[in-house]
Amino acid sequence: LVGAGHRLWWLGEFAPIEGVRFPVYLATSRDAREVVSSGGYVAALTTAPLIFLTPSRAAAGPALEALLAGGRVAWMVLEDELEWDGEAAFRARRPLADAVRPFLERHAPATIEPDSSFRIDADTFTVWHDGKSCPLGNTVGFRALRRLARRPGVYVSTEQLLDNAWGGATRSKSAVQKTISGLRKQLEEHGLHEVTIDGSQQGHYALKISANGKR
Repeated sequence: LVGAGHRLWWLGEFAPIEGVRFPVYLATSRDAREVVSSGGYVAALTTAPLIFLTPSRAAAGPALEALLAGGRVAWMVLEDELEWDGEAAFRARRPLADAVRPFLERHAPATIEPDSSFRIDADTFTVWHDGKSCPLGNTVGFRALRRLARRPGVYVSTEQLLDNAWGGATRSKSAVQKTISGLRKQLEEHGLHEVTIDGSQQGHYALKISANGKR
């Protein structure tokens, strides 16, 4: 708990890359005036850029806008960024780096990659693109997509996919075709329409990632 009279918590530091750290604070009050007061309190504690979390947008208004105006404080709303997975846990709708992208562009431009809108999270077995996620689980489909994502646009042979994703456990090309078909369906169902798997070259597949909605 940070500061007497403030329902304010220091959660730790967000480190997008080695050597770059931003303190993260959470204000748990739903009272707008108290939230703004908490934000002003932590902003006065340090001159360093920081990330300020609130449960909802209840604090939105001129007072909070004034606090954020300098660009030193990044505001993130948990109800916008987290969703209940129905199994006693929350999951992020997008990577934290995407949620505070303008903040990072200002204070840590080295963390912004040209194609950072597409990511594969090996810890949660999830594919991200343009703020949308597609959970694949620890499956052969995830391993196949991860192999294709090593070099987007480059065709990978069925034999290479069998070696990398199946580990030689099967030599069935029909298994690859079925898996690729399932991946395409999952990506479409989760709204990742710009992430496609091209099989136009016989016996080969390539991951294609379109920009700005253009295929």
